[in-house]
Amino acid sequence: MKRVLFSLLLISSALCVLTGCRGGVRFPRCCATKVVVTLDGSPMEGMKVTFYPKESIGNFSIQAETDSSGTGDIQTIATGKKKDGAPKGEFRVTVEKIVRKVADDDAVKDLESRMGEMSQQEYIAEMQRLNQEKAEQNREMVELVPESLRDMKTTPLTYTVSSKGELAIELSDYAE
Repeated sequence: MKRVLFSLLLISSALCVLTGCRGGVRFPRCCATKVVVTLDGSPMEGMKVTFYPKESIGNFSIQAETDSSGTGDIQTIATGKKKDGAPKGEFRVTVEKIVRKVADDDAVKDLESRMGEMSQQEYIAEMQRLNQEKAEQNREMVELVPESLRDMKTTPLTYTVSSKGELAIELSDYAE
């Protein structure tokens, strides 16, 4: 009896390997979906748009990041894997400004290249100035998005994915 069970286990394992059966992520069927974010008609780069399903569809993140044209392609993401598009259904939608780290700035890289020409105190003072300047810019950028649009509970934005589509978001329509 043990020999028969072992043989069945071996055969089922071999079939699983041959047919591509693996314990990966099973994505729902997705529809190509774009978002366009503008402020007073001007495209908004670096905006994170997130879709929150009104009914559970599994443990997926559904989001896009806009490019310089204000456009982003929605992707469904799970455990590091991505699928283009969004599952069909109704969603609440949030918009946030993606804030870049100071260390990514060209100004900081330039400052670091001049480090040898400065005293430690001058370097620290200049870095503090750059950090303060960047913090002000980031605060201004974040505040471009009304608070209600940044919170899943208060966002007035909804979108129904039923086929290929595009969601246009004009931030000035939601000014507080």
